[in-house]
Amino acid sequence: GDLAAQLSILQQAGSLLGQLADATIAAIQQWAAAQIAGLQAAGAERERQIQAEADAQIQANDLQIEALQEQRSVLEENLRLSQEWRRAAESLAAFIRQITISQGPPDAWANMIAARQFYEQTKTTFAGAQTPENLAAVQQAAQEYLTALQQVYTRPDPQYAEIFAGIIQDLQGFQTLAESLVTPEEEAAASLDSIDQQIQDLTDRNEEIRDIAEAALAAERLHTEMAIAAIQSAAQAEIDGITSFVGGVMSQIAAEEARLLGKLIEQQEEIRDAITGGLPP
Repeated sequence: GDLAAQLSILQQAGSLLGQLADATIAAIQQWAAAQIAGLQAAGAERERQIQAEADAQIQANDLQIEALQEQRSVLEENLRLSQEWRRAAESLAAFIRQITISQGPPDAWANMIAARQFYEQTKTTFAGAQTPENLAAVQQAAQEYLTALQQVYTRPDPQYAEIFAGIIQDLQGFQTLAESLVTPEEEAAASLDSIDQQIQDLTDRNEEIRDIAEAALAAERLHTEMAIAAIQSAAQAEIDGITSFVGGVMSQIAAEEARLLGKLIEQQEEIRDAITGGLPP
């Protein structure tokens, strides 16, 4: 009876030890899974922050680039208009010189009053919209007006001289205005170069930000992977230790069970021999 009870207790102890080992291993695995999930979540959040910071810097630089590009477009348009004004002023100056020499009094030009209305109209148009095109129209109207004067006045006529002097005064005023609207092209070109350099610097900076962010993301992923690997290794070491310990204890239990079972068999044989007198069954 004692041997059977010992054997039963030993078998129960082995079963309980196995259940305890399984529960402990399951707890370790759950702990490792929770730790890994936490690391992955924290790593993902840090990666999100790294990417968000990089995106914010790049977006800010892109806004600066857009503003510079818009500024560049305005500057280019201003430069184009300035060049047109310069050409218009140069053309008007040449025209004044030409009519002063060839058609001014007393060298000849007469007046046709009918041409005056168109000339005055072009001046009014230019006053309302000061563009190189409208200034060229004034120049053309002045030419037609002076040509028309030849039908009314002779060049030495005082009336012709007075009208001619008024036209020259008008044209010189327009020339001065056109010249005032011309901006230094070297300065404009330098400004364009400066803007282009700023755009290039910001573009290069964006590339640097992307490279830094990619390196930081790679480092963060590696850190997370190494931390996860360390947890997995620690958990596996614990599990291996428990498995080894339980395996050793189970071996001892099995050996003790075999010993007790052998004694129990011997005891039963002794009882049988006592009953049968040692006769074979």
